[in-house]
Amino acid sequence: MQWLPDSPVAPAVVAVAATALLVLGRRGRRANDHPICRRCDFDLVGRPADSLACAECGADLQRRRAVRRGARRPIRGMVTSALILLVPSVVLLGFHAWFAAADVPFVQREPLWWLLNDACSHDPLTRDNAFNELFIRLRGGRLSDAQVRSAVDRALAVQGDPRKVWVPRWGDFVEEAFRARRVSAEQWRQYVRQAPQFDLVATEQFSRGANAWLELIERETRVGARETLHVRVHRRLTITDARGQSVERDFGWVGYDVGGQSRMTGGWSLPLNDGIIGRLADGRQEATLDIVLEVYSAGARPGRPGQSPTATMRLELRTAWSVEPRAAPPSGIAVSRR
Repeated sequence: MQWLPDSPVAPAVVAVAATALLVLGRRGRRANDHPICRRCDFDLVGRPADSLACAECGADLQRRRAVRRGARRPIRGMVTSALILLVPSVVLLGFHAWFAAADVPFVQREPLWWLLNDACSHDPLTRDNAFNELFIRLRGGRLSDAQVRSAVDRALAVQGDPRKVWVPRWGDFVEEAFRARRVSAEQWRQYVRQAPQFDLVATEQFSRGANAWLELIERETRVGARETLHVRVHRRLTITDARGQSVERDFGWVGYDVGGQSRMTGGWSLPLNDGIIGRLADGRQEATLDIVLEVYSAGARPGRPGQSPTATMRLELRTAWSVEPRAAPPSGIAVSRR
């Protein structure tokens, strides 16, 4: 979400509205119908009939509009709300005026937290400008170690939230910062651990002998578009029926490279035929797929001396389906022929 605008129009509108709200709040609401000195707001109730001047400030009460009717009380909540809106909008307008006077693109003057918010914007132009500036600052040494860690933490938060759209340039930033040795070991392990995204799906209901499948689907791999990671996946499947009977299959290891928008080549699917579930009872059946993932840095290959995974994790995916009895063949009368 983009919190702050690049255009001064929005803060200007907010500033005008807040000023009007502040004036109304300060003016307040009428509390009574007493005569009030307009100059000093002194309550003139009970003043002598021959008194021609305000007892508080000495103003001439015979002048036109010297006395108004009714004391007013400021509306504190309205004043507070107006100030909350007015102060930041005036600060933003000051930033815009300063940047315009310096003739410098606004994105180059944005603080890091602002840039990171723009990088999460749904507007492609705003997002691209923010990432371009982040890379310029990273490569130019204009980000402190604390700022790099903060930016990487934001990337990891986006990467680990499946509800958020993944932009590969987040991954490019993390990977470039890692190559510059500005990413901690724990941050890098979290990054590669969150990169693969899996789902286990199956045909929900089918009859024995029908075409049905169990599939391991890898969603968009959440890494950068420039770097490549090597992933090894070990899969062990257990299918259990309602009676507690089970079958197990060990499918061993499969390795592949990921990068950018790549997914697991060819996916993985298993036909739910009699060779797999033939020993199990009809009805509800549950599948548990135990996965071990090993993630290696670019260029690394398992089995070579000194090649150990950057991160290892275990996943347990579950799904279920219902198996109907095999359909009986249609009955009929056999007719012999000569």
